Amino acid sequence: MRVLFTTCPGHGHFFPMVPLAWASRAAGHEVMVAAPEGFLPVVIGTGLPGTPSSGPLDRKEIMRPEPTPDRESAVRSAGRGFGRMAAHTLDGLAGIVRSWKPDLLVSEPTEHAGPIAATAGGVPYAVQSIGLRFRPQLHAAAAAGFADVRRPGLDKIDKIDKIDEVAPPALDLDVCPPEFQLPGLGNGRPMRYVPYNGASALPPALGDPLGAPLVCVTAGSFLARDEGVRRLFVDIVDELGRMRVYVALAMDPDLVPLMGRLLDHVVAAGWLPLDLLLPRCALIVHHGGAGTVMTALTHGVPQLVIPYLMDGFDYADQVARTGVGRSLPATAGRDAVREAVAALLDDDGSAAKAAGVAETIAAGPAPARIVPELESIAQGVAA
Repeated sequence: MRVLFTTCPGHGHFFPMVPLAWASRAAGHEVMVAAPEGFLPVVIGTGLPGTPSSGPLDRKEIMRPEPTPDRESAVRSAGRGFGRMAAHTLDGLAGIVRSWKPDLLVSEPTEHAGPIAATAGGVPYAVQSIGLRFRPQLHAAAAAGFADVRRPGLDKIDKIDKIDEVAPPALDLDVCPPEFQLPGLGNGRPMRYVPYNGASALPPALGDPLGAPLVCVTAGSFLARDEGVRRLFVDIVDELGRMRVYVALAMDPDLVPLMGRLLDHVVAAGWLPLDLLLPRCALIVHHGGAGTVMTALTHGVPQLVIPYLMDGFDYADQVARTGVGRSLPATAGRDAVREAVAALLDDDGSAAKAAGVAETIAAGPAPARIVPELESIAQGVAA
């Protein structure tokens, strides 16, 4: 069986798919990952083969990210960006489907070109979630962004020129535990969320007991590049220095110098593997990224979420609703952050609820158990 995985050029979008791709290869199947050319080093760094779905793309120009504390604006901005990204990669993906002839395509929910190319090529496809389901408003914004670039009636791929014209997926894989999922949006075929955070090493300083609680602080691989977001997280790290805690600052090493002088309570800074780091942490403070939330849930670590983009607001709401942590608006001041951190470190209730969600995740079917279902889908179409 040949399986083509398609992804937007973002760590948080691609990394959740890596365990299923590995499981498919381990079962003896051919696997290929298609992504824009500039993202291929990340793909290849996972040990998976990759092929470009487009030439170099200016992600900033296409996505036009607008970090904002306003939920609706964030959803519209991100959705249109995903639609424009699909419009730019569709021709390349259609060519890959024609030439490589996959038996099955697997996409993540914000990568819309793969399902169009699969539908046009008569190939079944599956969608694997990266966490919470996306709201219909994001899909509508993506359709509008796609139409910004593709000319209806002219830029067709085998009679398809709209995102809404694709066939439904043959399999809807859901890595989010049902008790954490957004209500009213349904549940797909459960699959265990297996964290993958890229190639990195745990610093020796984090290998031994520190004598005080360790708090991870991160704004993800993308948001920390925004100056306003970075200023907020500088304040958070500084405020934690007034408490009896240590901080592990997980962020792009190139951005660490922009954080200013790091005080003695910061014991590690740079790319840190959350999957290895979080079992050592009493708490994580972050921006609401899917991979960050899901990895924390997997390890039962309480969370303080301060959202800025798109689905970050939904993750913040669900963290607070389920009691696995708290959320604050981006406009919250230092006092509010300090009070929330102190409350979570002193509150056994959040830790117990987070541990309960972790048990649900651990009981779910591993990606290796899903591979036979992928085989059945591919064989059913080929028969």
